[in-house]
Amino acid sequence: MQTFQPSTQNLLQDGIYQTQLPGVFFVNQTPFKDNRGFYTEIARLPELDAVLPSPFRVMQTNLSLSKKFVARGFHTENWNKLITPLTGSCLSVLADIRPDSPQFGQILAFNFSKEFYGSIFVPAGVANSFLVLEGEVNYHYLVDALYKNRDQAGDVPINLFDPDLAVVWPIPREQMIISGRDRQAISLRNRFPQKYVK
Repeated sequence: MQTFQPSTQNLLQDGIYQTQLPGVFFVNQTPFKDNRGFYTEIARLPELDAVLPSPFRVMQTNLSLSKKFVARGFHTENWNKLITPLTGSCLSVLADIRPDSPQFGQILAFNFSKEFYGSIFVPAGVANSFLVLEGEVNYHYLVDALYKNRDQAGDVPINLFDPDLAVVWPIPREQMIISGRDRQAISLRNRFPQKYVK
């Protein structure tokens, strides 16, 4: 499982990094700390827009709170999103499930913690999941469409334990706290059978 690390090789411009999945970008944050705490800019949208095929127009902002060992995903909707875990530590895993992508079925992990923080721009068609490892995770995300207007037919979760994705989760499945909806999630082969026909 590939874990993303920012480097000079994948730096596009100030604080914005290309990842191994096309259209997925990591936005680094530089906190300014003092005895009160810190301040940071989460993202400067005009700079993010400069690397995107079209401007990211925020239509809704969302926040979820997840306790230790909660696992969510893999979720994908018909929108682009900018994700920022604000607290705690989590393993965030993305899966490229865009049928026309040459990286279809590939995964990419981000280990968010006090030592590694930032935001991920996730384009429509890339599925998102995360597992809380320490503390509580406030998972904040901006989206460019309204949830009430989503394509419900396409809003189908993919199984966290899909053997074709083969995510190596750091804790046993039995310890994870998973919603009923995510427990009923389908496999990639069921969602996109045409990709697996020989």
